[in-house]
Amino acid sequence: MTLITKNLNPPALTAQQLAEFIVGDTGNVVPGSAKFTGDNRAAGTFGGGISEGINVEAGVIFSTGEIAKANGPNNSDTTSSSLASAGDPVTLDPLVAPETTKNAAILEFEFIPKQSQFSLEYVFASEEYNEFVNQFNDVFAFVLNGINIPLIPGTNQPVSINTINKNKNSAFYIDNDPTTFGLGKTPHNTQFDGFTKLLTAQGTAIPNITNKLRIAIADTRDSA
Repeated sequence: MTLITKNLNPPALTAQQLAEFIVGDTGNVVPGSAKFTGDNRAAGTFGGGISEGINVEAGVIFSTGEIAKANGPNNSDTTSSSLASAGDPVTLDPLVAPETTKNAAILEFEFIPKQSQFSLEYVFASEEYNEFVNQFNDVFAFVLNGINIPLIPGTNQPVSINTINKNKNSAFYIDNDPTTFGLGKTPHNTQFDGFTKLLTAQGTAIPNITNKLRIAIADTRDSA
């Protein structure tokens, strides 16, 4: 089985539906406040993740390119899209300064939690692995009430291809690069050349009032 993706492309999916999918059946309320910025081909939902070693069967997917290209097999070391969309100067540019970002996909929404504990399980994947580590620092963020919460466990470092890879924090990394295994022979049937193990972003919410979550991902330096 391979990943099955569905684009954010009304009327198939809306930003509000993505926000509700993320919050899930926790009882938290999502007002009608969701806003997506970016190319509709760069956001949506996926299924079939367990069979690909991602350890999440279904969820929301954001990309700096077309999410449909996440589907396997991994038959290319350089699968790419060039969406020619803007970067994210608000959240992501400061994380990669002095570089800047491009092709951002950003979902912003408000929610009213019933408790203060907040967590999101996620996997970060990139086609830039392994050859472009320390060259093109693709990056993302989950900003909860102004604080970026997805950090490498036990550190205050944000997650990116430069901070989790074969040589750095490798305990959290899964190699799927054709350069390592051969074209069509990678262990996971997704086009991504590498991805993190399942990680958890944790933060503190304020119960019973409106909280804000901003999810953003972008390319650094290049437009692909």
